[in-house]
Amino acid sequence: MEKDFSFIIDLDGVIIDSVGFWQELANGYNLDDLSFYDGLKKIDELNKTKLSKKIIKTCIDFYSKEANLCIGVNEFLAKFRAYKKCIYTASPFAKLVLKRFDILDEFVFIQDERKYLKTTQIALKTCMNKLNTNKFILIDDSSKIIDLANKNDIFSIGINCENAKINIKNIGELNEKDIKYSWK
Repeated sequence: MEKDFSFIIDLDGVIIDSVGFWQELANGYNLDDLSFYDGLKKIDELNKTKLSKKIIKTCIDFYSKEANLCIGVNEFLAKFRAYKKCIYTASPFAKLVLKRFDILDEFVFIQDERKYLKTTQIALKTCMNKLNTNKFILIDDSSKIIDLANKNDIFSIGINCENAKINIKNIGELNEKDIKYSWK
């Protein structure tokens, strides 16, 4: 298969099994469309107190001790080792958890929300520019991000996500044949 494409991969729900953790943490705060840092500010404003440090500690504890890899991650990384890959995430804890599982070196860089919201065109374009290949494959579990990829003519793979070009149950099911025959 040609090596002129690279992967833009979500962290939470694709690489790390953390969706339940984030749903529980955000429960009651209506933080779905906010970045992690904006979410912390909103929580502090709503509660008129500084919960940020406690929430950050909870996240660090989860990513450094409890989080697990999603099913099929090691198989995916083994199959696509020769391809450039980046992490495209809202979470500021990617480096911590990728180091913990000794897979940080599998990724050229991490694009998180310290500079741009994941849901913005500029964040996606930043990934594309840094990866510097002719074609891109975005893998995510969010329909909003899949829509963003589709609008930018980026081939999309959805982990249990309806609007992707290819839908798979876990990242380990992905293979070069599916990509080759599905590429538009």
